[in-house]
Amino acid sequence: MFHKPVIIGIAGGSASGKTSIARKIRESFGDGKAEIIRMDDYYNDQSAMTMEERLKVNYDHPFAFDVDLLIDHLKQLIGGHPVDVPVYSFVDYNRTAETRRVEPTDVIILEGLFVLEEPRIREFLDIKAFVDTDADIRFIRRLVRDVKKRGRTLDSVVSQWTETVRVTHNSFIEPSKRYADIIIPEGSHNTVAIDLLNTKIRSIIEENKEEIPMTKRLFDETVAELEYLRREALPAILDELREARRKGDLSENPGYDAAKAKQLQLYNRIEELEDILKNGMVEIEK
Repeated sequence: MFHKPVIIGIAGGSASGKTSIARKIRESFGDGKAEIIRMDDYYNDQSAMTMEERLKVNYDHPFAFDVDLLIDHLKQLIGGHPVDVPVYSFVDYNRTAETRRVEPTDVIILEGLFVLEEPRIREFLDIKAFVDTDADIRFIRRLVRDVKKRGRTLDSVVSQWTETVRVTHNSFIEPSKRYADIIIPEGSHNTVAIDLLNTKIRSIIEENKEEIPMTKRLFDETVAELEYLRREALPAILDELREARRKGDLSENPGYDAAKAKQLQLYNRIEELEDILKNGMVEIEK
């Protein structure tokens, strides 16, 4: 029997301390109980690009990441299947030929710049955390890290910070703070916040053990129906509502009333399916 993993999303600015917090959480659960997935490893594959072309890419923008692959891997892990996570090289600005096998486990810690900014990722998160560290501290940390560990020059780090990192942080990362369940100042030095996270994670794990079993087939069918309703059925109904509104007075508009009734029915079904996935426990079929 496989229990649905607890998925924690840890977002925050560059060099805010996301990785350190993720490691502390993993360490508190011991080997084999928690795994870390870094969004950084899901940078787009750039094998077809020259190094000169790779250097021009804005790596601090959401478009730089292969979110579809990341979401597919989250689905696989939730379904009890291992995944082969890409390994990214910050020296070559591309994925390496190697991959890292991640097995299904009790806790999945997903950390990265845009973990809370991307709505499709947020749907998978049981706990959403944002690491809030002052910009001057983050800049100093990034400067030291990129020069010592990634072979960057001082000028290149400063230029990247002023031209892309700061702009993207203000446009995408900082606003995603509003989605957080918990905001962690001071990064990994905030032991109280980390202890609170660990306590909540253990609580969810215990709740999951009491969940209703569901087969892998039922899980896949539920996910497929939910995706269909969100991507096709709901937009179609919204189109019906817009068309009905164009026909005039809504107080005497049977087309609008019928569309609203279908919309309500659809929302109820989506909520029902979300509850099934949230409270279900996948049973791996032999």
